[in-house]
Amino acid sequence: MQTVKKWVRDSNTIFSLWDNNQQIGTMEIALGTMVRMATAQFGNQKIIIKKTGFWKNHLEITDSNGQLIARAYPEKWYAHSYILETDNKKFKLLIRNNPLAEWALQDNNKDMLAYGLGIQEGKPIVKITTASAATNYLFDFILWYLFLPIATEQSADDLTFLMLIA
Repeated sequence: MQTVKKWVRDSNTIFSLWDNNQQIGTMEIALGTMVRMATAQFGNQKIIIKKTGFWKNHLEITDSNGQLIARAYPEKWYAHSYILETDNKKFKLLIRNNPLAEWALQDNNKDMLAYGLGIQEGKPIVKITTASAATNYLFDFILWYLFLPIATEQSADDLTFLMLIA
């Protein structure tokens, strides 16, 4: 069975993740700040995602107790790829054009999850590609946090953006 995920904009800064018509969780993102902190809640988890580092090119993901549960940092200072560490495992985060802008998460050089732009009936859409039905929703929240500026940039106005993520 193919999983169908989508993000819905609930308010100006709050988004909800849906998977097969079931709400998984919500994320509130403080837009317009350098840190762009986000608070997400899904299942029994509440997490905070924020940019860190001098250039704000690192990510820290903490739980509701402030404990670090994941972090992402550039693979090389000049690279367009990042290492995501969580649960004592390393994954690769890539930004690429495929053929449009896309953030992808890889394990052993194989895509696990990707958030990209697509075109449907001449309009931009968010295309979520998963490699398997098994999913760790933490990855969806991280990729949405990273992908949202791209999706927003591609929209001409709020109405277009609503159509983009619906």
